[in-house]
Amino acid sequence: MQLSIDLTAREVLVTGSDHAARQAVRRYEAAGAVVYRLSTPQGASHDGPLPERPFLVAAVDDGQPGWEALLERCRTTGIPVAAEPGAGPAGHVTLVGGGPGTTELLTVAAIKALRDADIVFYDRLAPCQDLPDLTSAELVDVGKKPGHHKVSQGDIEKLMVESALAGNNVVRLKGGDPYVFGRGGEEVASCVAAGVKVRVISGVTSAISVPAAAGIPVTHREVSHMFTVVSGHAPLTEKEHKHLAGWAAPLWS
Repeated sequence: MQLSIDLTAREVLVTGSDHAARQAVRRYEAAGAVVYRLSTPQGASHDGPLPERPFLVAAVDDGQPGWEALLERCRTTGIPVAAEPGAGPAGHVTLVGGGPGTTELLTVAAIKALRDADIVFYDRLAPCQDLPDLTSAELVDVGKKPGHHKVSQGDIEKLMVESALAGNNVVRLKGGDPYVFGRGGEEVASCVAAGVKVRVISGVTSAISVPAAAGIPVTHREVSHMFTVVSGHAPLTEKEHKHLAGWAAPLWS
């Protein structure tokens, strides 16, 4: 269950280690809350002044034992406790498929990756208009336009790697699916070559979602049992034309 609540000027106590809680702190600050910190279950003496009765306690899962006694006291006294996931290991890259451009078609995994990001490098074809509502991370526009690449592909890969090596959780948000004409393979290869941990979250590709939005199924029993996705950015070779026409040997022959 998800609830929306106005936290403007409300005192929120975020519990959890500094590393695990850093993104939760950003999220609550972005929501307008006055954030207090408790980094260890025994940390009240050295974490600075704490509110006598916070409006909300955000309990970050940092793996430390000893939090439950404090959280149970909060529940007993009527202070709401919100469970928050801890930040993942620092210094990795996640390539996220943003789908055809609408936030409603982002996957659950994509939403989670954006929530946990420290920095997001995004394309103009991704659902970038709603990013401030989906993440508290730093947002960097590296999108290309026809005839204008303000950030080259090589520079994008360099930015991703350098940011991850600096300890950030990096999200590379791309339109559609990273592995469907998205140069995701090149970006993964750059991360692997630099020793940066990288994963890919698939997105809804426009090759399927756009016809679906128009009411056109790409397959239909007894009508179509296959479909082909072709890039329109470069002319097809003669062999590719023959393959698409279905009267030549397979491309891999």
